[in-house]
Amino acid sequence: ILAFCGYAASALTACVASEPWSATYSASEDLSVYDIAHAPGGGYVLTGVASDPLTYRKRILIIGISHIGELIFMNTLKNDRDETAFSVTRTRAGNALLFTGISTALPEYDRDLFLMTTTLEGELVWMQTYGGKAYDGGADVIETHDGGFVAIGSTLSFHETNREGLWVVKTNAHGKLLWSEIYRESVWSRGAKILETSNHSLIALGSSGYGTYHNSVWLLRIDSDGQEIWRRSYWETECSDAVDIAQTDNGFVIAARSYNENDGHFDICILRTNEHGHLLWYKTYDLQNGDDLPRSLSVSYDRSGMVFTGTTNRTGEPPDQRLFLLKTDVHGELLWDRIYGGDLQSAGSSSMPLLSGGTLIAGQQKTNDGVDLWLLATDAQGYAPSYHDYQ
Repeated sequence: ILAFCGYAASALTACVASEPWSATYSASEDLSVYDIAHAPGGGYVLTGVASDPLTYRKRILIIGISHIGELIFMNTLKNDRDETAFSVTRTRAGNALLFTGISTALPEYDRDLFLMTTTLEGELVWMQTYGGKAYDGGADVIETHDGGFVAIGSTLSFHETNREGLWVVKTNAHGKLLWSEIYRESVWSRGAKILETSNHSLIALGSSGYGTYHNSVWLLRIDSDGQEIWRRSYWETECSDAVDIAQTDNGFVIAARSYNENDGHFDICILRTNEHGHLLWYKTYDLQNGDDLPRSLSVSYDRSGMVFTGTTNRTGEPPDQRLFLLKTDVHGELLWDRIYGGDLQSAGSSSMPLLSGGTLIAGQQKTNDGVDLWLLATDAQGYAPSYHDYQ
């Protein structure tokens, strides 16, 4: 496979295979991946969890791959706690990786948010946990303009009635806590993603609601000290369970899901707002006769459209679970959708745009021996070696 290299908008070198490819990676544990970041030399680093099918212990999974899917390293970090990483990013200095997720003390099952840095090869440098005596956890982390770190997640520890709140934590570059703020609306609120804008304010994405299925996408802008500037809810859209956000030229695009009362299933929901969080439009998409669950979104390098990945579940006997990729133009008009997989059940969890115009997708495949990590690099039309037309 030939490859070419260039410079992405993030100023990181990006190499792209000239042809689509597909690769699976297995271990004695079940592997799940939740996030992707650029690595030196045009490769990628992925993180998630390695779960032992016998003992049910969970270890942070860190994987390095080349731009054509060759495995460079696979590390699992082992200690006396169960841990899952949900977010990874390369620091601006370029010499470390930054993670957040959930760290669970055993046997008490006291769950905390953790921050962690490693070398570029996935070797631990430091880890710090934050939280109380209840359920706390991290969902996303970024490095801010001042070299510090900001993580978003959820906490049940700091309320007299264990009311869940969206939680934002700011630390210095060594993990020392600088401030911690909890934001609540409705009965419960939880965080999903965090962005830093050009004026150094923060955009926090989450959900707030009154029950398991009765909730709304929730967007907040806060300043660099955690003070709230504005908040927006989008109950009129019936879109819920926000999962990802991307910044556009003059606003934000959000991925969520929407309950379809006509068939009793969940559809993909996309919301577009201006820079002040005011809703411009929203659209829903139904891929199959089943639940469509988005997990990740990205804006193409040429800014011509948006790409979403996740899992679609077609009803039947047995149920059919597949990884999907969907592309729209900047106005949310559907350009195409693709569903991947052969005879195996699969799920999509994260994606990244490629300079070739295609998309790198990370997900899982269930085999007779367990759960393997599955990566696909598609072309600009979403085609990959394992593409199947299920329409």
